[in-house]
Amino acid sequence: MDYNVGSYSPINFEIHNPSGIIVKFIIWTDGLLLSFLLENGACLVDFYAPWCPPCMRLLPELRKASRQFDSTINFGTIDCTIHAAFCRQHNIRSYPTTILYNNTQQQQFLGEHTVTSVVDFLQDFLNPTGIFFKNVTYF
Repeated sequence: MDYNVGSYSPINFEIHNPSGIIVKFIIWTDGLLLSFLLENGACLVDFYAPWCPPCMRLLPELRKASRQFDSTINFGTIDCTIHAAFCRQHNIRSYPTTILYNNTQQQQFLGEHTVTSVVDFLQDFLNPTGIFFKNVTYF
């Protein structure tokens, strides 16, 4: 891997696995982050600032929620005070901003900052509600 990538600074990106162990990755470019997200399935990424009280209340809730899922969903965090340019590039304008990345699709989490809300949000993603139509439904 070529680490001479111009003006990009390394992105410290934490992955929380189901047992709660944090695996740290250093991601060097936006393209590598996108590659990681595309190769590793759904990932809930929290963009935060350490001086933000709501952010500090959400982080332990995300770690608790991560223990309730197998490898179908990864959990990650990015400190926007260290990686401000990266966060601006991704239109992060307030903290915390939590986005579920699934391949090329994004869905922002707007619920309460509780384990229950995070788990419900992800369960809705994993098990979407479907409406089945019959021929008589269209008339």
